[in-house]
Amino acid sequence: MKKTPTTEAAEPAESYDRLNKSALPKIGYNRAMASYFIVPKSNAIRSVECATAEEFAALVREVTFPSRTQRNRQLLKSCLAGLDYAENLSKWYCVCEIMAAGGRLSLFATVEAARQSAQKETLEV
Repeated sequence: MKKTPTTEAAEPAESYDRLNKSALPKIGYNRAMASYFIVPKSNAIRSVECATAEEFAALVREVTFPSRTQRNRQLLKSCLAGLDYAENLSKWYCVCEIMAAGGRLSLFATVEAARQSAQKETLEV
């Protein structure tokens, strides 16, 4: 009798529950797109998804780093070089890379939270 090849799929070498958690994005795509930020200089509130490329680029320029992660700023510049912020996938990638590098990015879950932060900043000035 001839043996026929089985159609059963082989088990992957590494199962998904064994993946290193540090390799996963710090924020999911949908959560990042639904986040809000205050556009520097104009103080307008935009969602990441609806922000223009210029507005998002202004946010990226305002990213701060704790002193212990200053070296990451240079590495981040090379990671983000050439991204098209008109594309939402590029915006998500950028947010993930900033978070992974230890940068501080002011994103808010709601418009109201962004408004409160903007009002607090204007009162402090």
